[in-house]
Amino acid sequence: MSKPLNPYEVLQIEDFSTVEEVEKAFAIRVREFDGIEKFSKKQAELYSSIHSAYDVLTNQNTKNMVDEDLRLKNTKNQNIRVAENLSPHDEANIEEINEERELSRKKTIGIKGKGTSSAPKFIFYSLFACLIAFYFLNFSKSKDTTNNQEQTTQAEKKPTEEQPKSPPQQINLIAKATEIRNNVLYPDPNLFKKANLIHAPDGSVFPIEAGLIPTLPQTTDGQGSIVIQNPHPTAVFGKLIVQFTESTEPMVIRYFYIPAKQTLELFKTPSGRFQIQILTLDKPVAYVSPVFTIPLYNESRVIQKADWAFPHSPDSVF
Repeated sequence: MSKPLNPYEVLQIEDFSTVEEVEKAFAIRVREFDGIEKFSKKQAELYSSIHSAYDVLTNQNTKNMVDEDLRLKNTKNQNIRVAENLSPHDEANIEEINEERELSRKKTIGIKGKGTSSAPKFIFYSLFACLIAFYFLNFSKSKDTTNNQEQTTQAEKKPTEEQPKSPPQQINLIAKATEIRNNVLYPDPNLFKKANLIHAPDGSVFPIEAGLIPTLPQTTDGQGSIVIQNPHPTAVFGKLIVQFTESTEPMVIRYFYIPAKQTLELFKTPSGRFQIQILTLDKPVAYVSPVFTIPLYNESRVIQKADWAFPHSPDSVF
């Protein structure tokens, strides 16, 4: 069973149902598994999907994200349900465990051949001996031929000029700095002309170790995590920006500080389109990551190395 993307469908209730309706539906769905002593693989996947759907829809933040995604799909007529094999008692979910038992029985009993002749073995070993003899007879000849070909190829090779490397391509901003919610900017662009910045945009001093800037807005709504590696020889100040859907404006959900050559992991990150923006602090230069996407209901760990080559003017980003 492929996991449906719509958690309301997994619980077999209407889209945008209330949390109370979700809890009732979850209890009914779980009771469907009563009496099943051993789950098949598909039954186990269905059982896990039901619990995941319950977790998503009883958390108000993730439920709002799902509802927003469904509204967007409704406007584009893309909200199509796949109403198949959603019961643990469907034949497709039960047959698999029967197949597993049959395979297990065959492995236990085994299959023995009858009246096996020794003639195929004799033919096989004879051919094998011939092949070995043919290999040794022709080995020295092929080696000489290969050496001659290599010498000819090296003689024909001419020194080629090294192709110039193309300049790094510009990485576009996810949005203009003024069009991003919760985007706290430095009040005076002249600060970027100084070396060794020690203050965040709100005037607070950067911490000694890698971590979040506690005086700036932070949002923690999600199940994933993003690891940011700082390969620069200087500390960086940065922000994590997310756009939940195409119809919503991007917003900053984390502000952070990472010393030179260190790493920081941002926990409880949501799903959406992301961009990381950093500012080197010894000589202020801005860099941005390519936009990357974390799918809905994804709980994976994403690693981003901040080695993006194309620099931006600090006042256009920070």
